[in-house]
Amino acid sequence: MAEQNPQNENAKTRKFLQDKGFDSEDQVMMSRFVGLASEDRRNEIIIFYFEMLKETTGYSLTEWENAVSKDKAILIEKDFIERSKQSFTILE
Repeated sequence: MAEQNPQNENAKTRKFLQDKGFDSEDQVMMSRFVGLASEDRRNEIIIFYFEMLKETTGYSLTEWENAVSKDKAILIEKDFIERSKQSFTILE
């Protein structure tokens, strides 16, 4: 979690967005997509997709960790991944 490790990529990305004026809940769901942007493999593009955990699922992190059944969590995560994949298009 970003609070536990402020140097992780999620924390750095959230700080960057906050510095640009974007705000979010403290608890988020995130997908990370990486693609090579050059044939020599020296450049890459990274796309982050965020959703607010409580707004998306109706659960706080504590509730998510302690009250959501494994089957329900799998369904929510699967839907989240689908939404994240559909949120952008890469043009060649």
